[in-house]
Amino acid sequence: MNGEIRSAFAMTEPAVASSDATNICSSAVLDGDEYVINGEKWWTSGAGDPRCKVLFLCA
Repeated sequence: MNGEIRSAFAMTEPAVASSDATNICSSAVLDGDEYVINGEKWWTSGAGDPRCKVLFLCA
C-alpha cells in the first residue's frame, strides 16, 4: 500500500460506442500455460506509468 506498484485498466474499444462491455471484441484464449490476447483497445488508463505491474483487460 505504499504506492510502489500501479495497475492499468483496458476496456474501451475503437469500434464500440462508449464503454459497452457487452460489445467487446477482444479475446483472451488459453494456449498451454499462457493467455494469448487479441484485439485493440482505445484507451488503457494507467499503462503509461512505469510502475504499472498489473493489467486488467476486459475481453
